[in-house]
Amino acid sequence: MSRRRVGANGITGPSSALTAFLRDQGISTRPTNTWRRRVETEEDNAEAEPSNAEAAPSSVEAGPSRSNASPARANQDGYNSDNLDDDEDSGASKKKKKPTKAQLEKEKAKAKAAAAKKRKRAEDDSDYDDEEDSYNKPSAANGAASGPAPDIGSFENCAECGKRFTVTKYTIPRHPPPGYLCHICAKASGKDPFKKPPAAKKRKAVERRQVVNFEDTESVKTLANICIEIISKHIDDVDALGAIGQVNLMNIAKIICKNRRLTEENVKLFYDVGNTEVFLTDATALQPQALMALASFNPNVENLRLDLCGRMSTPVIEHYGNHLSNLTRIELLGPFLVKPEGWKSFFAAVDQRLEGFLITQSPRFDLSCLEAMAEHTADTLTELRLAEVGQLNDEWLPHFEAFKNLTSLDLSFPSESLTDEPVIKLLSDLGQKLTLLDLSGHIALTDKVLTEGIAPHTGSLNTLIMPSLELLTDEGVAAFFSAFKQNRPMRHIDFSRNHALSGAALSALLTHSGAVLEDLNINSWKETPNEILMGMAQYLPQLVNLDLGWCREVDDYAIKSILDGCPVLKSVKCHGCNRVTINCPRKDDNEPPMKKLAILEEREEDKYTHETTLKCWACGGVELPDLANEPKVRALVDGIMQSMSSGRQSEVKAWEEETTACEHTLMLEQVTSHQTPASGLAQCGKCDLKENLWLCLTCGNLGCGRAQFGGIGGNGHGLAHFNETQHPVSVKLGTITAEGTADIYCYQCNDSKVDPGLATHLANFGINVLTQTKTEKSMAELQIEHNLNYDFSMTGDDGKSLEPVFGPGLTGLANLGNSCYMASVIQSLFSLPEFQARFGPTSLNHAAICPEPLPASCLECQMGKLADGLLSGRYSHPRKVPDPNTFANSPSPDAPDHTDPQFQEGLKPTTFKALIGKGHEEFATMRQQDSEEFLAHLLKSLRQDAKRKNEAEEEQPTHIFKFGLEQRLQCMNCNKVRYRVDSQDSISIPVPAKEKPPVVVEGGDPPKVEYEPVELLQCLEAALGTEVLEYACPSCGTNVMLEKQSRFSTFPDVLVIHAKKFQLVNWVPVKLDVPVNLPQDDQLNLDAYIGHGKQENEVELPEDAAPAPAATQFSEAAMGQLQAMGFGTNACQRALLATGNSDAELAMNWLFEHMEDPDLNDPPVVASATTSGPEPSADDIAGLTDMGFTQAQARKALKETGGSMERAVEWLFSHPDDAGEEAGASSSGATAAPSSHPGGSNALPARYHLKAFISHKGTSVHSGHYVAHIKTEKEGWVLFNDEKVVRASGDNLKELKPLAYLYIFVRE
Repeated sequence: MSRRRVGANGITGPSSALTAFLRDQGISTRPTNTWRRRVETEEDNAEAEPSNAEAAPSSVEAGPSRSNASPARANQDGYNSDNLDDDEDSGASKKKKKPTKAQLEKEKAKAKAAAAKKRKRAEDDSDYDDEEDSYNKPSAANGAASGPAPDIGSFENCAECGKRFTVTKYTIPRHPPPGYLCHICAKASGKDPFKKPPAAKKRKAVERRQVVNFEDTESVKTLANICIEIISKHIDDVDALGAIGQVNLMNIAKIICKNRRLTEENVKLFYDVGNTEVFLTDATALQPQALMALASFNPNVENLRLDLCGRMSTPVIEHYGNHLSNLTRIELLGPFLVKPEGWKSFFAAVDQRLEGFLITQSPRFDLSCLEAMAEHTADTLTELRLAEVGQLNDEWLPHFEAFKNLTSLDLSFPSESLTDEPVIKLLSDLGQKLTLLDLSGHIALTDKVLTEGIAPHTGSLNTLIMPSLELLTDEGVAAFFSAFKQNRPMRHIDFSRNHALSGAALSALLTHSGAVLEDLNINSWKETPNEILMGMAQYLPQLVNLDLGWCREVDDYAIKSILDGCPVLKSVKCHGCNRVTINCPRKDDNEPPMKKLAILEEREEDKYTHETTLKCWACGGVELPDLANEPKVRALVDGIMQSMSSGRQSEVKAWEEETTACEHTLMLEQVTSHQTPASGLAQCGKCDLKENLWLCLTCGNLGCGRAQFGGIGGNGHGLAHFNETQHPVSVKLGTITAEGTADIYCYQCNDSKVDPGLATHLANFGINVLTQTKTEKSMAELQIEHNLNYDFSMTGDDGKSLEPVFGPGLTGLANLGNSCYMASVIQSLFSLPEFQARFGPTSLNHAAICPEPLPASCLECQMGKLADGLLSGRYSHPRKVPDPNTFANSPSPDAPDHTDPQFQEGLKPTTFKALIGKGHEEFATMRQQDSEEFLAHLLKSLRQDAKRKNEAEEEQPTHIFKFGLEQRLQCMNCNKVRYRVDSQDSISIPVPAKEKPPVVVEGGDPPKVEYEPVELLQCLEAALGTEVLEYACPSCGTNVMLEKQSRFSTFPDVLVIHAKKFQLVNWVPVKLDVPVNLPQDDQLNLDAYIGHGKQENEVELPEDAAPAPAATQFSEAAMGQLQAMGFGTNACQRALLATGNSDAELAMNWLFEHMEDPDLNDPPVVASATTSGPEPSADDIAGLTDMGFTQAQARKALKETGGSMERAVEWLFSHPDDAGEEAGASSSGATAAPSSHPGGSNALPARYHLKAFISHKGTSVHSGHYVAHIKTEKEGWVLFNDEKVVRASGDNLKELKPLAYLYIFVRE
């Protein structure tokens, strides 16, 4: 490779902080390269004088060279960095003999020739290699002999044959030395001194390779950014910055520091007595006095960071310790001058309050400083960085064991590397709490520290940084990530500059942490295979930053797959990747590739034409027509017009369908390989179909799919192939894209799945993913298209569309994105007279006296708003249709069809939904929810709102749902009884599922599962029937059988019956379409289910003996983490008790939510358990409540099964009647608020008629669609399907009434 001359390109780098410091001290910083200059001087002398003997006399007298040509210049700036180590008298003038005129002419000619040759070589430098120069000195080419070379013309004895010969300029030394060779022996050695050197070979001209740059710059700067740049440019003219905000203040400070303009004068602009954080990225110009003043002007600072603080001295750090009384975190870069006594004094001053100590490049920090730090900060320190600390070694590590609360540890790049055993011992003591670990540059560490140190002893790592560890191996790192099961996936991983790492390590890393990884650095993983790089994007959905520098196999295709497959990627570094060209694709910012099903948002420009006018309101609304053509202004206008509100973004996201991998796609085995015809040329192996073709990924068979919605033909030959061979996984040919996505179907799981190795599996059949184009709709797209066109049989008995109805009480609610569960419940509630009377006429009166500052935060205002919109009829009218004359002469397919019924626009209860869902982890989202759970949540919220206003519950419409459910317990041994009455709002009834015999059609699709119908009264009898349980009877003193029976203590005015049609499939609750037949005329008589309470001849069971409360054992690790954050012991114990006593993060969130509780720091009250087993964790309880169970049911199930989630789910489905209360308990777990009376009336008869029912379409409890059927006085049965309000037909009722999910009966 050619060697560039110093200064040949005229480029110099920026001045560093050290350069500025030396310049202040009067030390020259002229860019120099001593070694290169000496080599060039030696070459120049060799070119001017052909031999050492001839050059000797002139070198002293007149030979000008680069090193001594200008002594005056060398000393004009003070010290010359090239001569710092020379003797003091080396520059003294020496007495020289005056040369003759002939000698001067001769030297001038030689210098001229040397200069010409030098210019010629400089010009040709880019086309020649140094090793091919036309002249090579004999000493350099043939080896140098020890001692001075003999003079030409002198006599020497040959070191090989011993003969005496005359020395010439062609004499060469012997190799190995000592001595010289005669001409005969020189030739015999293979080196001909007389042979002319070959002519220099001109290298083939190569087109200079353009550097590929993927860095994007901000196209349009904001006004704030422009102001910050102007202020930074004129910072020396600013007297005060004023109240510009902490964020902008920090941005100005960063720019000034970056430009090396921070001085002792302008730094005061960033000081303020109220500052809690100070961050200066370049403190080079700050003298010790200025650094001390920082503490005086910012006395309340808690977090201090100073970079390039090379002038910080021992008194400065002592001053900080004594005067910054609130300091809890300090970060310093380059405190070179601080001595050990300064560090010790600082640690003593910040005793037991320092939480973060992070220093880099502090050569005087020694073991005694570490001991002082451990003595004074061991209990509080959570962050520790000792980076590039020269004295760090293995002897220090035992002292780190005192820091039991460390969560971040950085020991990177020491002078002496740590070794395996001490590091493993350290991790065994501190590893469990660590979230960040940096062991960069410890070249003596091996795989052992990963597999025996990090893997078994850390469980919370979020960031792992381990570059430049030369002894790590590919197999060792792969084994580490494969065995790293106890640690959650990490978000930040850096294993750069570890040249031995390759494909195995990367595959294991991606499998372990790919799902959440945000930053990945695998720089210099030279041998990583291209196929792994190509497929890594599918593991990295959250990747933001990626460094692939010096990975030799990275090419344009790999970059394309990463850019397309990582949706939130911001930067890819590919420096040194020679296979990446200027043609490498870039990420398209305008339209990101679709990698999964997405229903795009409806934009205003699709319906309207916009005209934009710019006005300056500060000038009174003056129009600015010329400004509209400015590129920056146009970009801002376009950004505003094309933006989408956060609410609309959530609606769009709610429709995205998620698919996952299964065991069959992950463990797929391919038994054969062959070439598959391209999509469009292939056809089914058993028929002539050329579309809807499915490729078996096991054997490569091509079979057509089943017939699909939208006229997609199919004969089911792909399914037949599965039935014959049991090959489970197939891919739809026409859906394969260059991004590596496709429609994958697993016949074994009977669902769409993801194949992580799709590219490799398709390559086995000759299909290159990068060349594929999507030509057909996927199953998910067809399914969504079908759902969007499905309107719950919006046709009547005669096949005509159902008739829309309009008027008061017949107003629809627009779907806000999976909000049909809410709409169906709201329509049902406002069909009840009690809700109409409460929120209808009083809404205007309440608005005048509402105590809330905004109606959006008042639940009663929102309920009144809904009542007015739904009941007034003002919004119940057909949506406006464009003038038909507009489309009279237009053949456009978008012209409206006036034969179709015109529905309403529908109200959009956006504010109500936001308010009722505020703070709720499910109802605050745009996901589909359970209508029964929403009804319970809404009633609870209304009661809480009334309680805050001190309103009687009897005055609220929610009381119409309350009733008492009597529970009777009788010991089957002593026959004693116990009664309890719980207040409830609804009753859940189990629905038994009995499949009908399947009707198999030969050659057709698998038969749809159908169920035998059941009677509603049978289900009600099962819910209120008798159940036998095991019970520890307090009267018998032993375990006996207990008979439990439920009856109505009182009857509600409105009875809500919840049909529980669930079945557990692969631990996922699936809704079953079991028909439930209602009694004749939809009337219900519940007289037989009245409870009678304790009878005179019954003996009451004594109360259960409360077990002696055992002392609660709190998690030491969790307590330590919480206390390290500053919370008191009682507060930490309360938080752990409330969140399951296991997870510090959950407890921390609980503390933040209850900071204002007056009893937060009071001793916790530990309730005695009524059942055996530990208190279930909050995570497990949340997991079960997500399936539709109540918290009481989830808690009891987990206690009954020892905390096992799987067994708890089985227990819940085998005890569908158990509401979560424990046998013998005296308190109720009812959903309604407790009161002296459970609500309702025990008067008979208890007759009910059906007022409304809510139906659900779909098999999942978390998806599908809800509609409500309501019986009205004027229109009869009406179907409320979001904004579509139509008169229900007989067939519609007959089909959906038995499949209802919620029944609402009104008492007569």
